[in-house]
Amino acid sequence: MLSSHFISGTTEEVLACFEEAKKRDARILAISSGGDLGKLVKDEKINGYIFEPKFNPSDQPRMGLGYSILGQILIFSKLGFLAFSESDFSKVLSAVEKINSQSKSDVDTSQNQAKQISLEFKDKVPFLFASEHLVGNIHVFANQINENAKSLSCYFALPEANHHLTEGLSSPEGTHDKTTFFLLKSNLYSERVLKRYEITKNIVGENGIKTVVYEPQSQTKLEQVFEFLTFGSWVSFYLAMVYGRDPSPIPNVDFLKEQMSKD
Repeated sequence: MLSSHFISGTTEEVLACFEEAKKRDARILAISSGGDLGKLVKDEKINGYIFEPKFNPSDQPRMGLGYSILGQILIFSKLGFLAFSESDFSKVLSAVEKINSQSKSDVDTSQNQAKQISLEFKDKVPFLFASEHLVGNIHVFANQINENAKSLSCYFALPEANHHLTEGLSSPEGTHDKTTFFLLKSNLYSERVLKRYEITKNIVGENGIKTVVYEPQSQTKLEQVFEFLTFGSWVSFYLAMVYGRDPSPIPNVDFLKEQMSKD
């Protein structure tokens, strides 16, 4: 039984997953920076790896995905479930470094696409779309906009959204001024899916809604995943700056967890 969770080791769902796996007598391997899950590893109740997130000064799991994602990739590679070479690792690092160099704060807005998109999202609810190998990315992007920028967002997969969402564009009146569609469009999508992006963009435009498109620069699916993971983090950070908000605290989530812990 394999299960992946890119959230805190104290999160209820993670610990519930552990209990369920234990009931099924599954082989369990954990990756954690601490918390209740880390304690299980330290107490040798399960096998696993505890890392020190020194490159994640925010101490927020959503901003330390490199640890959890690459940790799992490397473990699955060692187990023979994935093919992941030193060359693949180098390409991932290069993709991340390139986006960081283009998106860092001292790059002017005119040359910084992450800053530009954050401004497009200001005072809007971004509807986020992706396909195939980048669907997981668009989910993460929505989460980071919610948590980092404290701003509403929602995500969809194409072609699934074409079967319902495009019929809901005409109402309610006045929502178009508060909505932006964001298309994560990869040249590695299948030909039929790419055709859908052009048609969808036209339909959205005809209904008076602005569309923003991001096309990954990287050449492989793996590189594109990490490229946009990095780029989306920058966009959500800059959107928080646009709103004048501290991206790190998550008071509503913390309050919910506190309430849920009460008897």
